[in-house]
Amino acid sequence: MEAIKKISAVEQVSEILLEHIQSPSSQIGDQLPTENMLCQEMELGRGTIREALKSLQGQGYIEILPGKGSFISSKTPLQSSSLSDWFKSNAVELQDLTAVRLALEPMATYLAIKNCSDAQLEELTQIHRKSWELVKNKDHSSLGKIDRDFHNKIFDICGNPFMIQINQLINGHLEQFRAKTFSIQNNVDNFIPAHEAIIRSFIDRNPKMGERKMKQHMEQVAKDLKRSQKRQ
Repeated sequence: MEAIKKISAVEQVSEILLEHIQSPSSQIGDQLPTENMLCQEMELGRGTIREALKSLQGQGYIEILPGKGSFISSKTPLQSSSLSDWFKSNAVELQDLTAVRLALEPMATYLAIKNCSDAQLEELTQIHRKSWELVKNKDHSSLGKIDRDFHNKIFDICGNPFMIQINQLINGHLEQFRAKTFSIQNNVDNFIPAHEAIIRSFIDRNPKMGERKMKQHMEQVAKDLKRSQKRQ
C-alpha cells in the first residue's frame, strides 16, 4: 500500500484500503494491517485511519473486532436487504438510543444557545458547512463523523458535564449506526435541512426554537430508523 504524502480525506484512505480488500490476493477472513502499521505506511494519524476503517465496516467490507483487529468480511458492499437486516437485528438498541437522544438533545440545544459565544457559533457553523461540502462531493462515507462532530459541539457548548458524559457514552454505541444510515440517500437528504434549522436557532439566539428544532430532528431520526428497518 502506498504512502499518502498530503493529509487526505478519509475517503481517499478508504479507497486505498478497498483496493487491497478487493485485490485477487486478499481473501475473506484475512486480517488487515494494524492501525499502527497503516499509520506508518500511509504517514497519517490514527484518527484518520480509524475513521476509514469504520467507514469500510459500515459498508460491510470489514469486521472490526476489539483487541484483535480488522478482518475482511466481504469484497462487495452491503446491499439494501443487508442494511435492512442490520437495522432489524439492532432494532431494540437503536430505539433505546434514539429515545435517550430525544430526551437529551433538545435540552442540550436549549442550554447551548443560551451559553453560546460568537466563536463557538462560528465553530458550529463551520462544521455544518463541511457537511454541505461532503454532500455536494457525494462523500457519504464521511458524513457519520461530521454528524457526530455537529452534535458533540452542541453538547460541548451547553457546558453541562453530566450531559456531556452521557453523550460520550451514547457515541460509542452510535458509530455503526451513523456509518450505515448515511448510505441511505433519504437519510442524507433529511439531516442537512434539520441541521440548517438548528443553526438558524443559534444565529437568532432563540433557545426555545432550537429546542423545538432539535426535537423535530430527533423525531425524524426515529422515523428514518423505522423506514430503514423496512427497506427491502
